[in-house]
Amino acid sequence: MSGTGKTYSMLGPETVVEVIKQGGEISEEVQSQYGIIPRAIRDIFEFMNYAIEKEGASFELMMNYFEIYKESLNDLLQPNKDSSANLKMMGSKVVNSYKVMIDSPETIFDHIKRG
Repeated sequence: MSGTGKTYSMLGPETVVEVIKQGGEISEEVQSQYGIIPRAIRDIFEFMNYAIEKEGASFELMMNYFEIYKESLNDLLQPNKDSSANLKMMGSKVVNSYKVMIDSPETIFDHIKRG
């Protein structure tokens, strides 16, 4: 379905998408317009930073990025796009997917804008 607001719901309005693509410091005004993905990313890193500071925790964070398009599952991080054909669903897991190590929200946004 085209034009149903999926991108708006997931990322936010076009102004948010443009700021994320540019990178750098993001104002509170723009953050208040975040969609689901940027809000989740912010919350994950707030939790991790709190746990690191208060409890001495350590984390290793990996990321996948998929789209479902016309009943096809596509790996948006896979450098070799032909390899997406090897993706398999096993229950609720995706097998043969490409994963990247994440160390900051900016790293996630960088992968999203390339994907």
